[in-house]
Amino acid sequence: MNSAVNERRNLVIEHLRSWWRLYHLKWCPGRLDHYKGLDVSFHFYSWAEAYQLTLEGRYVVTMPWFRSREREQLFYLSASLGHFTTRLMTLTGTPAVNLGELKHQPVGVTRGYFYGDGFAARQAGLTLEWSDSDEESMGKLLDGRVHYLVMDEQVAQTLFQQALARHPQSLSLTGAADPIWSQPGYLLMRKVDPEARRLMQLFNTGLRKLERSGRLARLWKA
Repeated sequence: MNSAVNERRNLVIEHLRSWWRLYHLKWCPGRLDHYKGLDVSFHFYSWAEAYQLTLEGRYVVTMPWFRSREREQLFYLSASLGHFTTRLMTLTGTPAVNLGELKHQPVGVTRGYFYGDGFAARQAGLTLEWSDSDEESMGKLLDGRVHYLVMDEQVAQTLFQQALARHPQSLSLTGAADPIWSQPGYLLMRKVDPEARRLMQLFNTGLRKLERSGRLARLWKA
């Protein structure tokens, strides 16, 4: 079997290192191989690189992504994987505020992320503290260099729990009641890939099995 055919038989999932590494251990669409016999390998890139490599056909799948007109034209979108919610996060004891109330307080954000149209509209009026990764941004919060940060809520909680060993156990993390951004995420497959329809059907079938069994909901809560 040549390398091209072998690559096509592998369902390869791409994602941002600092996000997907946190998600894939607790709920992993790659585990659909138990249902459908697919071999799955994981590779980690920046958002832009993962998207471009998949668009070029180097990989079969990239995830999770939000719906957009361009993506609907170029890719098949899976059934929804679930909602990905971004909030303004802070440590307990810091005044609870909404994003619109912050004018001069630095707000931690990560380069390369899109936090939604609402955030983009307010961005010019905010003092942003940029980081190259979510881990770096969380570190600034824990070290007191910022008192607020914008982050996916599940990623924030995971990073916070990982960092507790190096910080006082009395700390706790809270998120603003109103989300900054909450959208369903999807797995993408290029429409020009001859196997895309078949693979997407297999993926969605496995995803529905996870939903019906209740396992998907349990994994999101883990």
